[in-house]
Amino acid sequence: MKKAPRTKDIQNLIASYTANGITAHTYDFSGCNAHDIALILKIDRTNVSRVLNQLHRENRLIKLQGRPTLYLDAGVIHSFSTEPVPYTLPVGRGIHEYLNQDKPLRIQTENKTVKS
Repeated sequence: MKKAPRTKDIQNLIASYTANGITAHTYDFSGCNAHDIALILKIDRTNVSRVLNQLHRENRLIKLQGRPTLYLDAGVIHSFSTEPVPYTLPVGRGIHEYLNQDKPLRIQTENKTVKS
């Protein structure tokens, strides 16, 4: 069973979308949901949803409540944060309220650090 690689693939995709949304100043994280991730990675949506919720419980993802539920990479968000960021944001609260775009981006993926 490919549980660990699937989890890493999902988290790496979320990290990439999170970093791109912040560095481009679009804050568009609409692709960070179970349905879109399932289509991109060709995995069943229920399995993607299960992994996303597991990563959220482990505080590796930040959950944006709403429909659809969106997930952001906690490590990327914390590298830009100006104050503590809750791991679940209610509807109507934007992640940009917590970010400082002047901080350099450092993304940790598969034991590699990428600077931007």
